[in-house]
Amino acid sequence: MAGTIYTYHDVLSMIDSSVHRKTIETRGTTMVNLALHEIWDAYDWADTIADLPPFFLVPSTQDYPDSLYGVKPSDFLGFRQVRFVYLGADPPVKRAMGPQKHLELTENADFPHAISYQKSFDGFRVFPRPAENMGAPLYMVEGTYKKEPTIIATGALDTNLTFGDDFLTTWIEGLKWAGWVLSGDERAGQKIENQGTLQFSGQIGTFQAAIEMKAMEYGLNDGDVHVAPAEPLVALDYAPFGWTGGPGR
Repeated sequence: MAGTIYTYHDVLSMIDSSVHRKTIETRGTTMVNLALHEIWDAYDWADTIADLPPFFLVPSTQDYPDSLYGVKPSDFLGFRQVRFVYLGADPPVKRAMGPQKHLELTENADFPHAISYQKSFDGFRVFPRPAENMGAPLYMVEGTYKKEPTIIATGALDTNLTFGDDFLTTWIEGLKWAGWVLSGDERAGQKIENQGTLQFSGQIGTFQAAIEMKAMEYGLNDGDVHVAPAEPLVALDYAPFGWTGGPGR
């Protein structure tokens, strides 16, 4: 991402003619976090992705609790690209492992081709079970993961913008939306679920269009932007930290 000169406080000052000053003064930090989470969750921006710490497989072992193996980063949100690696060749042999929501235990043993995060033991499970000869120092897992969103703390509005000044326009539109959500202004607009597709109206539509434009610049989307449908099929109520009523993230 580009370098940063502007701070959150700077952008809040830029919108004080659009959003009630009291809302900015009393809920500025919440506005920033609302907008940040919308941008963060929309795409796999470079700043939101990190390398998964590689770990060696253990023979005949599917489950890798973080408490035992230290495999899960503290800011882990979800897998992105994961690879099974055999280090006994030059160059090492790498095979993709498909991230899954849940995997079952199995007695079948082979090269693992799938991986999941298992909330029950706060760790990772591979599938199928690694064979009896698959372990350190030749067999390992590596990849990338999506990080948990950054939280901007109260009193930290003078820190530089996440994603850099390149996202300045996106931040302006996002903070207008967040301010209007928190002040109950109908100009905030709605997120609408239409046959499984999210569509947008009002300022949330303008904000989402700005996000989509940045995604296009970074080659992260196909260019389709859905803004302002004629009539919402499902009205979604805004909650203190975003919105409710539709599918979970």
